[in-house]
Amino acid sequence: MRAALYLRVSTEEQAKEGFSVSAQRERLEAYCASQGWTIADTYADEGFSGKNLDRPEMQRMLMDISSGLVDVVLTWKLDRLSRRQVDALHLIEDVLAPRKVGLRSATEPFDTTTPAGMAMVGMLAVFAQLELATIIERVRFGYHQRLSLGKWSGQPPYGFRYGHSGVLEEDPETAPWVRAIFREIRERSLPDLASWLQSQGAPSYRGGEWNFSTLAKILHNRAYIGERRTQAGWIRSGHKGIVTEEEWLLAREALSSRAKGLGHPRRGQPSLYLLAGITFCATCGARMAGHKSTEQRRYYVCDTTRRTGKRCGPGYVRKEMLEARVAEELMASASVERQDRTQERRRDSERLAEVDARIGRLIEALEVGAVPVTAVRDRMDALQRERAAIERARKEGDALATDHQIRAMWAALPKMWGVADPGQRQEVLRTLVGRIEVHADASVVLDLL
Repeated sequence: MRAALYLRVSTEEQAKEGFSVSAQRERLEAYCASQGWTIADTYADEGFSGKNLDRPEMQRMLMDISSGLVDVVLTWKLDRLSRRQVDALHLIEDVLAPRKVGLRSATEPFDTTTPAGMAMVGMLAVFAQLELATIIERVRFGYHQRLSLGKWSGQPPYGFRYGHSGVLEEDPETAPWVRAIFREIRERSLPDLASWLQSQGAPSYRGGEWNFSTLAKILHNRAYIGERRTQAGWIRSGHKGIVTEEEWLLAREALSSRAKGLGHPRRGQPSLYLLAGITFCATCGARMAGHKSTEQRRYYVCDTTRRTGKRCGPGYVRKEMLEARVAEELMASASVERQDRTQERRRDSERLAEVDARIGRLIEALEVGAVPVTAVRDRMDALQRERAAIERARKEGDALATDHQIRAMWAALPKMWGVADPGQRQEVLRTLVGRIEVHADASVVLDLL
C-alpha cells in the first residue's frame, strides 16, 4: 500500500503543543510501519491555513493522486486536510473515491470505504465547524460583557492605564500632562502647545514628536471626563475622568474660538493686505499693518516703526515679498500635515493587519484543538480590544484631528492657492493661521490653528 503522508501546521501555538510538522511526520511514519505500508511521498504545508485547498503541497499531492501514485492518504487529523466540511467531503467523494484511494487519520477511527466511515467523517467536520462557531460566540459575549460592566476595550487613551479589574485608571506619568494640555490650550494654539510639550520633555502618545493632530484627538476625547464611545454614542463609563467636564468644555471652546477666527479683523470686503490683522513684529510685539508709499509701493510695517519713525525689527517689508514667504511656509505646513496623517494611517493599517493575523492564527489553533478554549479567552479578548482601539483611533483621527473646515482647507490648499482670489486667500489665512511673526531679517514664523 503506497501512502501519501499529508502534514500541515499554520501557527506557532500548534508547534508549541506538539503539533509541529516533525511531530506529525514521526507519528505518521510509525503508523505506516505498523500497517506495513510504503511511504510514496510526504507533503508538508507549513504556515498555511486550512480554510481552503489552495496550498502548494496539497496541490502537488492531488496531482500525484491523479497520476495514480497513491493508494491511501494518511494525515494526523482530518482537519489537517481542511477545516471546512465542504472541502473535506469534496476530497473524499470527488478526488479519492473515484480513484479508489483511501483516507486514514492517525488519531480518528474512520474508514471512508464504508458508509459508516463516511458518516463519521461528516460528523467530525460538522462538529469542528460547530466548535469554532461556539468559540467565536463566547468571545463576542465576553467582549460585550466587559462593556456592560464599564470596562475599557482597546488600548488605553493617553494618560490612562489598565487597573487590576480592567477599568481605566490614571497613569501617574502621563495624566499630569493631560491636565496641562487642557489647561494650556486656553492660552496657546495647537502648534504652540505641541512645541511647549516637546520643550518640557512630555512623553508623547506613541513615542514620536508632539503635533497638533495628536493634541486635537486628546482634546476631543470624552474619555477624559469618564465616558466611553459605543455604537450608540458616548456614555458614562466605569472609570474616573482626568479632567472635569467644565475643563473639557473650556478647552473645546478655546479650540472653537480660534477656528472661527476670534480676534481677527472683521470679515467683509477683503483687504489689499492679506496678512493684516494677524501679523506682528517679533521684536516689539506690535501689530504690523499695511502702508502705501509715495512711489505707490505697498509695505507691511510695525506700529512702533510707524509711530516713532525709527526702524524696529524688520522695518518696512515689501508686501509682495512678505506674502510670498507666508505662502511658502503655509505650503510647507500643508505638506507636513499630509505626511503626518499618511504616516499615521499607514501605521494603523500595519497594526490592524498584524492584529488580524494574530486573531486568525489563534482561531485556527482553537479549531484544531491545539490549545484549549480556557487558555486563549483572555488573549482573544485582548486582541479584539486592541483591534477595536485601532479602528476607533482611525475614525477619531479622520473625524477629530482638526475642525472639519480646517481639514478640508489643508487638503485643498496646494491646489487652490494659486487660483484663489484675494478674498478666498484671506479666508484661508484667517482659518488656518492664528498669528504671523516677522523677524528682523524678514523671516516669518506661522502660529497655526
